[in-house]
Amino acid sequence: MLTRVPEEIRLAEKAIDFDEFFSQEPLKFQFYYGENNQAEIVNTIYLEDGNNPLTLYLEVFNDSEQDVIFKNSNSPAGKLATVQAGGSQAASEKKCHFQLRWEKDLGLKPSEIEIDDKSGQWQVNYDEEFRFFSMYFLHQSGLTLKPNEKIQIGFSKLTANNRTVKSSNVELLYGGIGLISTGTANELIEEQVSSKNAVSVINHLRKTEIPLQFRVLGSNAILNDGTTQNTLKLKVLNSPLSNNTRPILLLNQSSKFIVSFEQGDYPDALVTQISQLSSVQIAVEDTNSWASDHTAHSTQWSFTPKINQLTAGQGIELTISNLVTDSASGLACIYIDYQNIGSYPDGRLVIPIEKTPLLYSGGQVGIGTKTFDRETTKLKVNGDIVLGKDEINKKFIFHCRTDSEGFLQITHDKNDNNWDWQQGITLKRGGNVGIGTTNPAAKLHVNGGNAVISGKVGIGTTTPKIHLAIGDDHTGLQQQGDGELAIYTDNRERVRVAKNGNVGIGTLSPRTNLDVNGSVRFGENCTMVQKMICGQVFYETFKNQFRYRISIKQGQGYLRLIDNKFHLYYGFPVQYRANLVILVTPTHRLTNKIACVEQINKDHCVIVTKNSQTHKLEPTAFSFMIIYYDFYTDVHVDAQNFNGFLPNGIGYVQPRTHPSLPVADFPLDRLIESEY
Repeated sequence: MLTRVPEEIRLAEKAIDFDEFFSQEPLKFQFYYGENNQAEIVNTIYLEDGNNPLTLYLEVFNDSEQDVIFKNSNSPAGKLATVQAGGSQAASEKKCHFQLRWEKDLGLKPSEIEIDDKSGQWQVNYDEEFRFFSMYFLHQSGLTLKPNEKIQIGFSKLTANNRTVKSSNVELLYGGIGLISTGTANELIEEQVSSKNAVSVINHLRKTEIPLQFRVLGSNAILNDGTTQNTLKLKVLNSPLSNNTRPILLLNQSSKFIVSFEQGDYPDALVTQISQLSSVQIAVEDTNSWASDHTAHSTQWSFTPKINQLTAGQGIELTISNLVTDSASGLACIYIDYQNIGSYPDGRLVIPIEKTPLLYSGGQVGIGTKTFDRETTKLKVNGDIVLGKDEINKKFIFHCRTDSEGFLQITHDKNDNNWDWQQGITLKRGGNVGIGTTNPAAKLHVNGGNAVISGKVGIGTTTPKIHLAIGDDHTGLQQQGDGELAIYTDNRERVRVAKNGNVGIGTLSPRTNLDVNGSVRFGENCTMVQKMICGQVFYETFKNQFRYRISIKQGQGYLRLIDNKFHLYYGFPVQYRANLVILVTPTHRLTNKIACVEQINKDHCVIVTKNSQTHKLEPTAFSFMIIYYDFYTDVHVDAQNFNGFLPNGIGYVQPRTHPSLPVADFPLDRLIESEY
C-alpha cells in the first residue's frame, strides 16, 4: 500500500507553481496493460468493477540523447514503501526522482494502490491537494537511464471508480533539486520539467454488455378474463451463462432496480383499470438483501440493495400477485430499469407477458381458468367449446349448464344459426345419457330416430360373446346367417326362428311353424310329451303291396308285416313301456275292419287289423299315433279296487327321468316299403 507523505515534510516544502514549468521533456512515460513487457492497451485505466484488477504498468523512458542519472538518495535499501512504511524515509516532492500528478476527478483511491514486487527498489508515497494528488518515486540505490532505456513499475488495484467514461491528464515532473542530472558532466537539473499524457478511463474491454438476465419462473402467460388473480414470478440475476471473465457486479446505495408496466386502454397495457392497478402487489423474496419502495396507484416499484455486489448467479427475485386484467389478448411488457449496477451504463430489461384466454402451465392447459382440480388434469375449459366453421349448419357446441342439477350437452346449429338444444346428446349428473332429449330418465334414453349398433351388445355384461348378451356373456340373441335368429342360454342355442317364420326348439332346421325336438308340456298341470310319432299304413294297388308314411325325429322307424300283423318300430328307445300311448284307427270310412294294439314292447309295438264280424286277421289301411310321455312330479292315487304297486292298495307312480334334449336333430319324411 502507498503511504502518505508525513505532515512535517509536507508543511516544510513549497507547493509547485505550474507557471514556472520548463518545456524540456527528457523523460517521457506511458501507461499500459499487457503481458511479457508487451503493451496491449495504452494510456487507459479500467473502471473498478469489483473483480480482481489487472496490473497497470507505468513505463518511463529516456527520450533524450544523453544519460539521465537518478542519484543515490542515501536512503537505506529495503522493501518498497507501503501504507504502513515510509516515515522519515518517505519519498516526497523535494525528495524524489520524479512524480506523477493526477487529477482527482478520476476517483482513484491512492491508499489502496499497491506496487508490484517485481518493479525494483522504489520508495513510493503519495500526497493530496485540492484538485490533485501526487505519487512520488525515489529509487533507493540510484540508477542511470541510457538514451531510449526505460524503467517499468507495475501497479495493482489502480482503477477509476467514478463510473464515468472520460479522459484526464496525468503529468510527470522531475523530482527534488540535486537528485537528477543529465549528460556525462552530471549537470544537475535545477528546475522541474513536465511531461503530460492524456489517460482514458473506460470499462473493461471484455465487458461490452452487462451480464444481467431475466427469468420468468414458471409461465409468462396470464388469463385476461377480468376475474382471475394471476401470479408471476420473475428473477433478475447476474447471469452465470454469460461467459464473462469478470463476473462480479458492484452495488452501492445508488444502485437500483425499477419495475414498471403500463396501465390503460392500450393493446400492450398490462392492466386497464385503476382498481386493477391498486390490487397489484410486487414483493421481493429476500428482504434481507433488498429494500422496496412503492407509491400507491403508481405503476413503478423500486428496489435498492442492502448488499454490495452480485456474484454470478445472484440476483433479485420478485413475485407479482393479484394481477387481474381484461386487456385484449396479446403481449404486454414488464420493464425492469437498472441504475448504477457495476461499471456499466444504465439500461432496461423488457419482459414480455402473454395475455391469453388459454393458459399452459406445467403440462396442463387451462382455457378461461388457471386452477386445476387434480394433477392429472391436462385440459380444463371454463366455458363452451365450439367446433367447426362460422357458417350455418357447420358448427357443434359442447355446453355445460348448471341448472337441472347440471349437465353437459353436445348439439349443432340450426338453419337460423341458433343451437338445437332438443336434438343433441345430453349427459346429466348421475350418469344418465339422453339422445334427442334434454332430460334423460335412464342410463340411456333415446327419443325418436333409430339406433344402429355394429358388433356385440351386452346388457348387464361387459364381455358379450353373442350379438345381444343379457345378464352374462352367452345368454341372449344371436343372428344366425341370413334372416335367422337364435335364442341362447348357457352358451347353447335353444330356439331357432327361421327366416320363413318356423320356430324350432332343440332343432336348427324347423320344418313346421313349431318344431320341437324334445319333450313338450302344454299348461302347468299337463303331461309332458317326450316323443310323438304319427303315421299311416296304406295299400298301393298298382304295386299290390302295403306301404306306410311316417315322420320321426330321431333314430329310424320301420314297419314289418309278419303273419298278417304289423310290427311298428318306434325308432327311439323307450325306458318305460307304461309311458307309451299308442292310438290306431282304420283310415277308410266305410269298412268292417277294426285296428288295435296287440302288444307293446320297448322298441316296437304289434298292431293287428281284424274283420269286425269274423275277428280274423285282415290287413287294411290305418293311421297311428305313438306318444311317449314323462312326469316331473310324483302323483298319489286313491285306492278304489286298484291293484297298485303298494300292498296297502295305494298306487304310486314313480318319477321319470327327463331325457336330455339332442344337440342337433335331422327331421326326415320317409316313405318306407314293408317287407310283405
